[in-house]
Amino acid sequence: MSSFQEIKEIAEELQLRGDEKNNFVIEQMDNLRKLQAEKGEREAKLQKEEREAKPQKEEREVKLQAEKEQRETEAKIQAEKEEREAKLKMEEMRTQLELAKIQAQTSHQSEHNLTSGGTRPVHEGENSKFKMPKLPAFVDRKDDLDSWLLRFERFATTSGWPKESWCTPLSALLTVRALEAFCRLSETEATDYDRVKEVLQKRYNLTEDGYRQRFRTCSPEEGENPSMFIVRLKTYLER
Repeated sequence: MSSFQEIKEIAEELQLRGDEKNNFVIEQMDNLRKLQAEKGEREAKLQKEEREAKPQKEEREVKLQAEKEQRETEAKIQAEKEEREAKLKMEEMRTQLELAKIQAQTSHQSEHNLTSGGTRPVHEGENSKFKMPKLPAFVDRKDDLDSWLLRFERFATTSGWPKESWCTPLSALLTVRALEAFCRLSETEATDYDRVKEVLQKRYNLTEDGYRQRFRTCSPEEGENPSMFIVRLKTYLER
C-alpha cells in the first residue's frame, strides 16, 4: 500500500470531508516527503563520513602497527644488547678467575721451590724472591701479539730468566682469548714456552699465511720512520 493511500484512509477514519480532507492529505504528504528527504540527507552524510573516516582509520592502523613493530624491534635490540653485555661480563669474570687461579698456583709453586730446594727461582740478588714481570697485561683486540711477545721475550732474557720458567709469568699477563688458548693446553704443554707461543700465534692467525697477508696489506704506521717500516716488513717475510 502506498503512503498516499495510507494517509487517505487515515483522513477517512478521522471523518474528514471535502477541502479539509484534501488539505490534510496534502499536508501529511509534504511532511512525509520532508522526512524522507531528511533521512536521505542523514544517510548520505553518514556514508560520506564513513568514506572520509576509512582512510584515516587505515592510516591510524598503519601508524599503530608501525609503532608496535618499532617497539618490538627496540625491545629485541635491547635484549640482544643485554645478552651481549651479560656474556661479556661472564667472560670477564671467568678470565679474572682463571688469572687469579694461575697467580695463586704461581705463588704456591714459588714458595714450594724456595722451601723444597727445587729449581731456584729467578732473582736479582742472591736472596731475593721471584718477582712477577713489571709488564702490562696483553690487551685482547688492542695489542699486537707479535710485538707484545717480542717485548716479553726481551724482558725475560735481560732479566736472566731461564726459558723453562717463562710460561708462568707469561700466563699471568694473558687475558681473554689468549688466556683461553693457554688454559686449554695440557700441563706439560703449558710449561713449554715454544709450544705456548705457537698456540697463541695460531689463535691470533700469526701463521705463515697470516704473515703473508700482513705483508701484502702492510702500510707505515703513525710515528714509524722508513727504517722501522722496512724492519717490520722483513720480520713478516722471515716468519
